[in-house]
Amino acid sequence: MKGTKQSPGKPSQRSPMAAYEELMEFNQHCRGALDQIEGFGQRQMIPRAEYRYYRALLDELRASVSQSVMEVLDQQEITAAARASRERLHLEKRLLK
Repeated sequence: MKGTKQSPGKPSQRSPMAAYEELMEFNQHCRGALDQIEGFGQRQMIPRAEYRYYRALLDELRASVSQSVMEVLDQQEITAAARASRERLHLEKRLLK
């Protein structure tokens, strides 16, 4: 099976709503993993200091990924708004002729 290659700096052309939903799903999975780590710690399957460390590590990763995705989505929205504004101005000029 051959996958498509995407440049690292170029965001996907998916709709912003789909990306937000995907990010929400990612965060839900992370929250579930955090709960499981908490359960391992409470059942003393891993030492308390260790499970707290793993929870902090995963929560930091989750927050960093969310922040990065939101920054890309924000930039895409700013670009789309600017493009729409230019198009609207162009159309207004044409209509006023």
